[in-house]
Order: sequence, then structure tokens, then C-alpha cells
Amino acid sequence: APSDVAGIDAPWLLGLQLYTLEDAPQKDLIGTLREVAGIGYPTVQISQTYGRSARQLRQALNQTGLSCPAIHVLPRPATHSWDLEGDLSRLADDIYTLGATYAVVPAPRYSDALVEALKHPPHGGFNAESLLGLIKLMSADDWKRTADLMNEKAEILARSGIRVGYHNHGFDFVPVANGKS
Repeated sequence: APSDVAGIDAPWLLGLQLYTLEDAPQKDLIGTLREVAGIGYPTVQISQTYGRSARQLRQALNQTGLSCPAIHVLPRPATHSWDLEGDLSRLADDIYTLGATYAVVPAPRYSDALVEALKHPPHGGFNAESLLGLIKLMSADDWKRTADLMNEKAEILARSGIRVGYHNHGFDFVPVANGKS
């Protein structure tokens, strides 16, 4: 059924976020995409480059009959990922090459303190409780900077016909220092 989300009148597309498949696309991109298509998904959302160019990813999508209406774009640079701090014209070209029209930001722009803390996991690794503690390092100003960054980059990317969205996870509503979320 058509939907009217943020002024967009378009049918809902059933798709799979490749992030949920952990490292399977990295190990065997074509095989993984074939399995996804075989299950019946017509679309995927790509969460990283898997060390490939946008052209190579598009060839894999074409070969498996899948489309990609959206990709994940991080607020900060990271290995094998698209980001909002880099060359936005290249990002727009990559999104266009993939056939996508949406750049979805899957997390806030983490504060420098949080990024540093993530580099030093506790013995045994992170669990939900320890990660929640790290998220509490974010201040209201950090969240506002994320919104400002996204608004600024969304305005630029809109000139290329690309829409920017935010993919929340629930931790986005964790109270900050003053008790507000």
C-alpha cells in the first residue's frame, strides 16, 4: 500500500538490512546476495562498502536481481563505510551508482570521549549494560551537534536528489545529564 512518509508518496519496499548478516557479505558478497534474493527479498540496505567500489556493489546487486534504495552513512569516517564528513559529491555519486536515493545515518556522531572509550573494551568485551554506560557519555550538546551535522549535510545532498534519514536504536532516548532524553 502506498504511504505518505515525510511527503513521499511511494509503496513500501520489503528489504533486508545487510548489517544483520554480520560478516557474511564481506566473506561472500554474491553468495549472500543470492541467498537474500532466494528468500524473497527484492531490496537490501547496504551498511558498508565491504571493501568494494560502488560500481562493484551495483554489479553484485544486478547479478542477483536485488535493488538498494538506501545505504547506511556514518556521521564520522570509519573503515569500509560511507560518511558525512567526507567528499559529499563522491558520496552522492556512490549513492546514485547503487541506485539508492536515501542516506540513512544509523547512529549519532559520537563524542570524542565515547569514541576513545570504544577503543578500550572491558575484559570480556562490551555487553548491553557497558554500552549503555558509554552512551551516557553523550551530552545534549552532542545530540544537537548530530542534528546540526545531519541537517547541514541533508541540505547539500538534497541538491543531488538524496534524502537523509536517521535510524534510531532505542539508546537514542537514554536520559542525558539533566535527566531529559
